[in-house]
Amino acid sequence: MKISEKNLQLLLILLIVVIGFGAFQFGYSSFNKKAKALKTENQLLTARLAELSAKENNRSSYVETINGAGEQINDILDKYGPLGSKEKTIMFVNRLESESTSQISSISFSDDNGIYSSTQVDENGVPVIRAYKRQITIDYQCQYENMKKMFDFINDYAERTNIDSFTMLYNQETGGINGSMMINEYSVDDANHIYEEPVITGVPLGKDNIFN
Repeated sequence: MKISEKNLQLLLILLIVVIGFGAFQFGYSSFNKKAKALKTENQLLTARLAELSAKENNRSSYVETINGAGEQINDILDKYGPLGSKEKTIMFVNRLESESTSQISSISFSDDNGIYSSTQVDENGVPVIRAYKRQITIDYQCQYENMKKMFDFINDYAERTNIDSFTMLYNQETGGINGSMMINEYSVDDANHIYEEPVITGVPLGKDNIFN
C-alpha cells in the first residue's frame, strides 16, 4: 500500500506531536518531582533557620545558664576531698574518736573504688574528673550521747562522708553502747583537688626504741 505524500506529512506531524508530548510529560514529571523535593527542603531549611535564629536571640541566656551549671558543678566538687593515702583515713577516724569522746577499738578500710569518670578526657585519654569511694569499718564503745556526737561529726565533716550502716548494742556492765559502723569516704581526683600528706605531731622519728 502506497502512502500519499499528504498522509505521510500528517503521519510525520502526528509523530512529532507524540514525541513532543512524551518529552513534555517526561520532563514535566521529572521537574515536578524536583520542585516538590526543593519545596520540602526549603520548608525544612526555613524551620531550621527559625530555630537557629531563636537560639541566637537567646545566646546570652544559654551562656549564662552554662556558666551557672559550671559553677554548680564546682560547688559540688568542692565538697569532696582529694584522693589520698591511708593515713588520711586513719586521721579521720582519730578525729572522730577524739571529738565524740568515744573509744574505737578497731578499724579496717577498703581500697578506693571508682564510682564516676567524666566523659571529657585529657590529651592522654584519661578522664579529667574521677570520683572514688573508700569504705571504713570501725568497732566502737561509747555512751549514747557520744554516739550522737559521732553522727554529728560525720554529717558536718568538711569532706563528703556518710554512714552506710551501723549496729548498736546496750552494754549492761558499762551502761553504754557498743557496735560497729561502716562509713563511706568519698574523694575526687582532678586538677583542682591536690592531696597533701597529713602532718602528725608527737610521733618520734628514728630507729631506736619506738616506745620511748
